[in-house]
Amino acid sequence: MWTVSGACLVVFLAGVLNFGFLSTFSVDIFPTSVKAMAVCLTLMVGRGSSVLGISILKNMFVTNCELAFYLFGGLTVVGGLIGFLLPSDVKMVKNHKEDTKQET
Repeated sequence: MWTVSGACLVVFLAGVLNFGFLSTFSVDIFPTSVKAMAVCLTLMVGRGSSVLGISILKNMFVTNCELAFYLFGGLTVVGGLIGFLLPSDVKMVKNHKEDTKQET
C-alpha cells in the first residue's frame, strides 16, 4: 500500500512542477501590461479543464474502461509533444538583452 501512496505522491509533485513551468512560460511570453491576466487565465483554464477531464473520465470508466485509458494516455502524449512547441529559453534571453540595450 505504501508503494501506491509513493507513486501517487511522485505523480502529484510532477504535476506541481509542470504547473510552475507553465506559469513561468506565460509570464515570459506575454508583455508586462497583460501578465497578470495571462497567468490568471492559464490557471483558470487549467483548473476548469481538470474538472471537465475528471467528469469525462468518471463516465468513461462506467461505460468503456479500456477507451478511457487509451484516450487519456494519448492525450498525455499529445500534450508532451505540444510542449516541444514552447519557445526556447535561449531566444528569450537574447530578446531580453536586446530590449534592455534599446531602452538605455
